[in-house]
Amino acid sequence: ESPGWENNFDWADAIALLESSNKEFRDNAVAQALYARKRICSMDQRQVEGLRTLYVGHTTVPEPLKLGNVVYIDTGCSFPDGKLTIIEIGSEHQHFVTDGRHDGTA
Repeated sequence: ESPGWENNFDWADAIALLESSNKEFRDNAVAQALYARKRICSMDQRQVEGLRTLYVGHTTVPEPLKLGNVVYIDTGCSFPDGKLTIIEIGSEHQHFVTDGRHDGTA
């Protein structure tokens, strides 16, 4: 998750938290960026202002999922039934790879 999104922080605010000289702010922001799942659990559609699209992983979804301008693309390639999702930035074309074979585009 983008740090501070739940408080309507924009992308510049999120980066400032991640780069903060205050260790507590920085550590909390990094933990939120890596592990938080509030947005996806609540299916929150709010935009993260200040950027077009934010692609995130570490939360496995069966298919890429877009919530506002945040796109979840971790489709579980490390699991037997998962696949690797590749997004072409700009065109937004999605490619999927399973078991070493190309499955096409969406």
